[in-house]
Amino acid sequence: MAIRPLRGDPLAVRLLLVTRPGFTEADGVYADLEAAYRDAAMRAPGYRQWLLRNESPLLAGSGAVA
Repeated sequence: MAIRPLRGDPLAVRLLLVTRPGFTEADGVYADLEAAYRDAAMRAPGYRQWLLRNESPLLAGSGAVA
């Protein structure tokens, strides 16, 4: 078996946040989704290494280390 890196972000997801007019907590919901994704990414050693090698903005302020 051989594992080969894929082109582009190997764990990218597209999240859409749709709210009704007047919903004022959308920023907080987005922040929670972003934090959950970052936590999942940091628990996957291979993906964390990929993020570090590619200087991902996802790591900004995360305190991630190699």
